[in-house]
Amino acid sequence: MSSEKRDAFTFYRSYYEAAKELSDKHRLALYDAIIGYGIDDIEADLTSIPKSLFILIKPILDKSKTNAKSGASGGKANAKRNTSESEADAKRTVSETETNVKQTLSNKSDDKDINKDKDKDINKNINNTPEPPSDEGGDGGDIPKTQNERFVIFWDAYPKKIGKGEAEKAWKKANPNIDLFNKILEAIEKAKKSKEWDKDNGQFIPKPATWLNQKRWDDELTPLTANLTGGEAGERAITSNPDNGRFRDALADGESK
Repeated sequence: MSSEKRDAFTFYRSYYEAAKELSDKHRLALYDAIIGYGIDDIEADLTSIPKSLFILIKPILDKSKTNAKSGASGGKANAKRNTSESEADAKRTVSETETNVKQTLSNKSDDKDINKDKDKDINKNINNTPEPPSDEGGDGGDIPKTQNERFVIFWDAYPKKIGKGEAEKAWKKANPNIDLFNKILEAIEKAKKSKEWDKDNGQFIPKPATWLNQKRWDDELTPLTANLTGGEAGERAITSNPDNGRFRDALADGESK
């Protein structure tokens, strides 16, 4: 992602709820990382629990940046919609992380050894981070915890929710690391605003398993806003995408008031 300085960014309460379980040192490191990335696109060199939390928070920050740009070109209604989406994703993702952190802390009996034990647990998880995508297929079964959390976020973002079991197998086969995971989420957001996915009310959106197996995140699609003026582009982004029906209703309610 290109470096771009901003004057402000959204800091969700869920970030605070997860971070307050940390030691002062780790909490400060996480706050600095979130603020530095949110404003200046600078990724801090984190370790231990702050690193694990930031890995899950980073996609939400990325999506907020994308939504902020989209909101600026699509008007107030589009900006409000994008903010609501990002806030919901942030609450869900960071809430899961907060639960895991609380569970880890509750299992420690000696306060003096809490930080040391947390470091051991997190380093073990980091060492078990999935390898880059493999070409070997899978026969189903449980997805590792970190990959399961990423799949939940992917499934929520993908507009066509068909064949979840096959999609889980395809996700296990792809086994995306954090860089590929972020790339997949960005590709879905771009595809939602493409002519190919918009055609015939989304009829040609691939099934999620097919999209993953064929590595469609590398597709070069035509933006819906191509050859449109600024005003037409903003209106088109809200009204044309089949995944935006609920936002059209919200927009209509807002105008009636």
